Amino acid sequence: MGQWLGDGTPSFNDDSQPHVDQLLHYVPFTPTFVVIQAPIVNEYLRQTPLAVFWDNLLTLTGKLRRHFNADGEDRTDLLLLTTPGDKRIAFEGAPSAAIGYEDYYETLRAFSRTSGFGLIDFAKYFADCVHQGLLDYELLFDDPIHPSPFVNEFIACKLGQAIDLLM
Repeated sequence: MGQWLGDGTPSFNDDSQPHVDQLLHYVPFTPTFVVIQAPIVNEYLRQTPLAVFWDNLLTLTGKLRRHFNADGEDRTDLLLLTTPGDKRIAFEGAPSAAIGYEDYYETLRAFSRTSGFGLIDFAKYFADCVHQGLLDYELLFDDPIHPSPFVNEFIACKLGQAIDLLM
């Protein structure tokens, strides 16, 4: 997430850029509702310390909530979501790095509870379905770390339904 904030965090592809600031440059109002897919896989791969992950979530959500909001009132609701992590670790018994996916997921859950932001934990939902024998984990991934078209379509459908309920 430091990548999004332009904090100099190394990228696998290019230099760190303040992507959130760049995006907000084109938003001439205070956002009232924002959906964010938490970048758990990237945080895991970089082994971002959990306290830094939390601080980056605070910085990101603060930027969104303060944009064109001079009086500082809470005008922006956020809905966070997770996606499945790494199939090798989650379902095939591969070893995890020191800070595991579940550590990031739990930090995001705690952040959501503390901040009062919504969270749809698709990673947990899919893992529960696999462990209950309702779904083959191979359907979840295009490769070891990228969600499959099935997952993307499922998430898009469920997000649409959730947003319809909220609006």
